[in-house]
Amino acid sequence: MNDKERASFTNVAFFTPFLRSLDEEAFRASVYPEIEFMMKRNASLVPVISVTVSQLRFPFSPEFVHLVTSNIFTDEYMT
Repeated sequence: MNDKERASFTNVAFFTPFLRSLDEEAFRASVYPEIEFMMKRNASLVPVISVTVSQLRFPFSPEFVHLVTSNIFTDEYMT
């Protein structure tokens, strides 16, 4: 991780109350577009994404899990 990514990883803790209050619809509208950008940008951001998703409290449907993981588990990142 570079310094900016490390700061994001550290600062995500400040958003825990916000993330825990979201429902799936709000998450898809406000947070997922940023996560999708990070997933497509750099594999080193996976720790930031995992910490973010771990704070969510709504039930995950199979569709949601696929949505969040589809860009992470690609051949590019697995090798």
